[in-house]
Amino acid sequence: MIRNALARFSNVLLVLGAAGVGVLAPQLSPYLNPLVTPLVVFLVFTSLRGVRFAAIDYSSYAAIVGLSLGLSYVALPLAGMRLVEVALSDAAVI
Repeated sequence: MIRNALARFSNVLLVLGAAGVGVLAPQLSPYLNPLVTPLVVFLVFTSLRGVRFAAIDYSSYAAIVGLSLGLSYVALPLAGMRLVEVALSDAAVI
């Protein structure tokens, strides 16, 4: 039973462990930063491992991808620039 729970929540435990190391030992960050990208790739791969690509309807994801790109690269930067102009002085904005 414990083995099944560990197998089922292994990604969650991996993320919690990585976050715990980052919080408890921040002085190790220069040495552990190169491991962040492989960790993310591993987590994405293991989350997609059970997905059957024939069952994916790509047209339904196009709108979500477009919306997320628009928010990330257009809406949030514009809103951030407006917020900075309101909250900070001109010298800090520049």
